[in-house]
Amino acid sequence: GPQFPADIKDQLIVATIFAYAGDLGQGERVLSPVRSFGTPIRDSIKPTRYTDLQQVFESPLLPQNQRGFENSGFLPDMTDAFINEAVDAMNDSPVPRPGEHNVVVLPISGMGGAFLRFDESSTAMPRGNAQFYWEAISSHAREEDDATWIGFVEHTLVPRLRALSGPQTYLNHNNVRPDDQAFVEWA
Repeated sequence: GPQFPADIKDQLIVATIFAYAGDLGQGERVLSPVRSFGTPIRDSIKPTRYTDLQQVFESPLLPQNQRGFENSGFLPDMTDAFINEAVDAMNDSPVPRPGEHNVVVLPISGMGGAFLRFDESSTAMPRGNAQFYWEAISSHAREEDDATWIGFVEHTLVPRLRALSGPQTYLNHNNVRPDDQAFVEWA
């Protein structure tokens, strides 16, 4: 998109979203090692409202009225094997035609802190006490491209990541097919 430099067009990028809820000074201290690690394409770390943070994956990253598919999973721990598999799989992702806003995104969220202090049966996300959560999402504009974009996420990316994940998923972030019943029986 226009928010990124032209020289990274059609390249795999890693976008990291940080959230620190607490004292701003302490937040700056906590995030200082991250800010000193390499040169980012763009640094937009700043104080923000929680409601703005909640909307970060909405337009323009995932525009409304697009076609899409999503699936998710939980990771007991972050491993080099998972990171390597995620990067390798994303390098195989389809490339949009010029002028089209088609995208595959793979958000990975850490789930530490207060979230893990609650018994998972008391939350909307039973997680098998996993430390991380991932979501594989395709977003594209044209029905005739379903096989390319949805197909990549459903048949390539998700199976590769599930092979290294725990047995559970968050049903609200999954397009469930009739043959997925064995995968969602735990719910």
